[in-house]
Amino acid sequence: MDNSAFFIPGGPTHPQVAAPGFAMYYTWMIRHLENNPWVSRDNDPRYNWLLEADAKIWPNK
Repeated sequence: MDNSAFFIPGGPTHPQVAAPGFAMYYTWMIRHLENNPWVSRDNDPRYNWLLEADAKIWPNK
């Protein structure tokens, strides 16, 4: 549904998909736990190209 939110408990994997031809944006909101702050991220090296300023994500139509 548009403009919806979903809570994912810690631990399980959670793949995301969108129908062909539709864009999907995924936003993480991370809660900082007391005495256990989130201070770094672990990026999968296969997808580091997405962090480049000129990354071509959407093909020309």
